[in-house]
Amino acid sequence: MSDVPSSLATAIEFHQKGDLEAAIGLYQDVIDSDPENADAWHLMGVVAHQRGNNDLAVKLLENAISLKDDVADFYSNMGMVRRALGDDGAADGAFRRAVEIDPSHAKALSNLAGLLRSNGAFSSAVDYARRAVRAGPDDPEAHNNLGNALKDSGGDWVEDAVASYRQAPGRLCSMM
Repeated sequence: MSDVPSSLATAIEFHQKGDLEAAIGLYQDVIDSDPENADAWHLMGVVAHQRGNNDLAVKLLENAISLKDDVADFYSNMGMVRRALGDDGAADGAFRRAVEIDPSHAKALSNLAGLLRSNGAFSSAVDYARRAVRAGPDDPEAHNNLGNALKDSGGDWVEDAVASYRQAPGRLCSMM
């Protein structure tokens, strides 16, 4: 394959359109031509996660991270995979590493807030959720996570929680 960047861009287009088979084929072609391409390994890991093969996703993401350990997206997605596997400790570490690399990584901040909330650390969840909303004001998940964290933290936060749910653009928000 002579044009790895073009092939990777085409694979991403297929991936975004939901044609995972075509994306996988092109990601594999990129890896065959450029085994050090961390982005292709990472995206293969994302596909594996989307297909529910989280053990494979961990291996693929670990390979991407071993090739390039300073990409917040790699760690954020690893956190999602670890969470899907029920390993909240590893998920927490991965989300925190993503935030360490990029303190304004809205998805990592939001995912960390959701994890902390589910583990009962409501005050920390609110803090990270607020940071996520500041980093990604158009991200409905960040607003939803903030609303959930505020609601679950108790106290006089109900009005703030409702306001946050209403800020979640384009999403019917749930208070569950």
